Amino acid sequence: MHKPTVPQPPPARGPRKRTLPMLLGALLLGALLVACGGEESSSEPQSYTYVIDSLSAPQTAAEAVESYGLDVDGKADDSNRGVDNALGSLLATLSSMADLDVASALQAGVDDGSIILLAQLDTPDLEQSDAATVGLYLGANPNPAACADDADTACRLHLQGDASFEISADTPSDTTLSGALESGGFAMGADSAPGTVPFVLPALDDGAEPLQLTLVGARVQVGAVSEDGLAEGVLGGAVPFDEIENTILPLFYEGIADTVATDCSGEAPACCTADSAGAGILEFFDADDDCAVSLEEFSGNFFLSLFLNPDVDLFDDTGAYNPNTDGVNDAMSLGVGFTATGASFAQPQ
Repeated sequence: MHKPTVPQPPPARGPRKRTLPMLLGALLLGALLVACGGEESSSEPQSYTYVIDSLSAPQTAAEAVESYGLDVDGKADDSNRGVDNALGSLLATLSSMADLDVASALQAGVDDGSIILLAQLDTPDLEQSDAATVGLYLGANPNPAACADDADTACRLHLQGDASFEISADTPSDTTLSGALESGGFAMGADSAPGTVPFVLPALDDGAEPLQLTLVGARVQVGAVSEDGLAEGVLGGAVPFDEIENTILPLFYEGIADTVATDCSGEAPACCTADSAGAGILEFFDADDDCAVSLEEFSGNFFLSLFLNPDVDLFDDTGAYNPNTDGVNDAMSLGVGFTATGASFAQPQ
């Protein structure tokens, strides 16, 4: 009698070895993924370059806060409720008190090429990115030139999206601000480090040169970015108060002195052409009724002094940038609006 045969399990197999064709296939698949825009290639930042084609300064104190104010000192719980723009409010005040139209002069400088600001956006994606940066530079040597000739009053030939520029040697060495792109807009979060960027105030009297400034504690936000331009931009920063007193106030004074010289060639009490801008200036600033305004009368004016106060504490008692350490406000904040169009320039090294 034969015993039934008991089926035996098959012998255990070791780990399957990859054959050469399988390895080659895996390598080919990886190469295809990278070539088709895989994760590795999408993380590489791309550079987009622009020239600012409009600058907007506030024309009312309310506009300074509501439209152009940013948190320059990082204190959301201060008296400004985290919105800083004291110098912008001063510009608006001078516009109404002294007929000093800084906003129009600022845009005129952009149009005629006396004010050239360049911008560079670096990001791996124009819609969403946690690793985006914006750099701001002083520009020079536009090609084509801003104006066709001396008779051209419209100018803006360098703001058509196809001009080339050079970065001015006067640009500060590090002007890059880090932030993030979300839904096509650039913003700097509360933990984003502010930086140092250039800015230019326009000449306010004939023959004068624009005034180059360096904004400290700078921040920027852009409502919409594209390859071809930037829209709904706001640039904020601050100017040390001693620079306000020594350079910016004299710039403003030259503007009103030029107006007075044009409108007010008579003798007291009929100093000026009736209802002229110069007559309005004398009403506010001519303390001794001599048909002129001195720098001392201008800078010491009571009404002006209400707006001429530092509003942010950005420097310590050694003069180093170290916000909110000694409790002394030492700078005035400034915020302006901007847009930009495409441009080309050699990227900074």
